Parts: sequence; structure tokens; C-alpha cells
Amino acid sequence: MAEFTGQTIIITGASEGIGRALALALAPQRLKLVLAARNAERLAELKQDVEALGAEALDLPTDVTDEAACKHLIDAAVDAFGGVDVLINNAGGTMWTLLEDIEDTSI
Repeated sequence: MAEFTGQTIIITGASEGIGRALALALAPQRLKLVLAARNAERLAELKQDVEALGAEALDLPTDVTDEAACKHLIDAAVDAFGGVDVLINNAGGTMWTLLEDIEDTSI
């Protein structure tokens, strides 16, 4: 696995599955993790787990299909840790619309 010591990493979809596994695998590198997902309870548990492994962590319930929530996520990461080095877009979302009706900013 790549070395990320001291860097700030946002992981979306962090509360379970691949996102959770990545957070736990990266935590011993003593980095700063911003954990984002919709399930606040699971995020809080994961925050405790990664901190026990040596990472600093911020858990922030976030719906990545909501543009304002995504902006808040970035702002909170910058406020807490001074910037973002890596973004792991692990969360999934769907849009039910015609391709021709999609705006560039929603992709």
C-alpha cells in the first residue's frame, strides 16, 4: 500500500465495506482521516477504531448526492486539518434523469 503518513485523506462511503476497510488499513500510517457517509452511528464507531490505530479523525455524516453537503465536507476537512491531500470517492449514488438533462456540475 502507498505511504500517506501525515496526509489528510477524505473517504466517502466510509461507514462500511471497502470504505471502512480502507480507513482501518490506512489508520496505522498516522494520518488525518475525514470519514464521510450517511450513517452517523457507524461513522462514530469507525472514528474510535481508527483513532485507536493511530490516526486523527473527523467523522462527518454526508450525503454525497447533495452538493451543499459535499461543500460542507470539504470546508470541514480544511478547517480541521488545514487542507486535503487525497480524496477517495468510494460512496455510490444514482441519478434518475436523461443524459441530456444532466448539468456538468452534477457529474
